[in-house]
Amino acid sequence: MAVYSVQQIKYEFLLYMKGLGGDFGDWYVGGTAEPEAALFGRHGVRSDVDPWIYKPALTNRATITIVRYFVEVLHADGLVPDIADEGASIAFLFRKSAGTWPPRLRGAALAGRVDPRGSAPGDRGG
Repeated sequence: MAVYSVQQIKYEFLLYMKGLGGDFGDWYVGGTAEPEAALFGRHGVRSDVDPWIYKPALTNRATITIVRYFVEVLHADGLVPDIADEGASIAFLFRKSAGTWPPRLRGAALAGRVDPRGSAPGDRGG
């Protein structure tokens, strides 16, 4: 499997987001060792409906840098992977919808909403 640099992944994710539109907050970014399980299982992304992409980075530290950029600088939704999770070297991105977790909410707060998959709203890991 080919791996990509931090800059390549950031650029590809930005192009993808720009091409499909929406605010940065409409998107979720994360890092994982198993992108299909994270996207289609944990986050409920529908592969044939919801926009999504993932790219393998050089290391988990590279993935952390990518996710931090999108979450802390651009204010996308997401959770920065734990540095101890050395396998989390694949960055993923999806546009939130009513069927994903976290969902895309307009004019409503996420506080108090319960994840149907059994975790609290603040626990949004990949």
